[in-house]
Amino acid sequence: MADNNPRPFNVYLASEAAASLDSFECIPEISAEATSDRLHLKYAWQRRLHGSLDNFSDIAPGLFLAGGVALIATYVAEWVRTSVMGFDRSPISPILMTVILGLLLRNLIGLPKRYRDGLIWCTKRILRVGVALLGLGLSLLAIGFVAAPLVGAASIGLIHLFVK
Repeated sequence: MADNNPRPFNVYLASEAAASLDSFECIPEISAEATSDRLHLKYAWQRRLHGSLDNFSDIAPGLFLAGGVALIATYVAEWVRTSVMGFDRSPISPILMTVILGLLLRNLIGLPKRYRDGLIWCTKRILRVGVALLGLGLSLLAIGFVAAPLVGAASIGLIHLFVK
């Protein structure tokens, strides 16, 4: 008995058959109005926080990539100090190692576009603050030692002011 079925073995290779598979069956179409999550938010602070979370979701991949590269660079700089050179203090700082690893990552492997927004944000915000603090010779630990007593004194003053 001959097979008179003109349908090919793989239905996805036949263009006319594949056209019928363009949507998910039993799943309702989502209108443009339903896709806007901000429409149902009642208060302005909710819309602002929702917008902030939406912006964070755009920059999060780049932030995590930059943090991961910085973390790896810290361990690589420590490894170079102890294992490779045998020094007490490393001549290669973690900041320099981060820059080197970032250059290698970008030029040898390349970066997908999804990391672009977060890396631009890191460059414009975090890197500028880091360079300014580095220029001042301050670290976050030093800022914490200076700021903790000031914050404590200010909070005691505010408590005293409002308790009266």
